Amino acid sequence: MKQIIVAMSILLIGCSTPAIRRNSQPDIMTNSKKSAKEIAICISDKWENTKPSMAFSIPPVNTSLKANGYSITATITNIVGSTFTLVLADVTENQLESITTYYKMGGGGLGNYDQAVNDCQVAQIPQPITNNKGNPGNNF
Repeated sequence: MKQIIVAMSILLIGCSTPAIRRNSQPDIMTNSKKSAKEIAICISDKWENTKPSMAFSIPPVNTSLKANGYSITATITNIVGSTFTLVLADVTENQLESITTYYKMGGGGLGNYDQAVNDCQVAQIPQPITNNKGNPGNNF
C-alpha cells in the first residue's frame, strides 16, 4: 500500500532533476578497481532491463560522458508530462580506482537498481576454458 501511495504522489507531483538528486545524500557510494567505463557500461546494460515495481514499463536509460567519468540516469514522465530522475549513478575515476555515487528517489521498488550498482563493482573472475569432457585444457 505504501508503494502505491508513493507511486501515485510521484505521478501527480513531478519533477526531479539530476542536480536535485546530487544535492541529497547518496544511497550508495562505493569504489572499485574496474574502470569507470566498464562500470558505466555494466550499470547501463543492467538498468535497460530493469522495471521498477511502480512503473508500467522500463524507464529509458541515458548515459552521458562527463569531464571525469560518466553519468547514468533512468527517468520517468508522469501523467501531467513532468519528467523526473528515478535513479542516477555518477561514476568517476582517479589514478587508483573508480568511484560510483548512486542516488534514487524515495520509496520502495528500486532494489534491482541498487543490486545492479553493487554487482557492477565486482571484477569477474575468469573461468578456465574446458574441453567438451569438462576437463581444463584447450579445445584443439
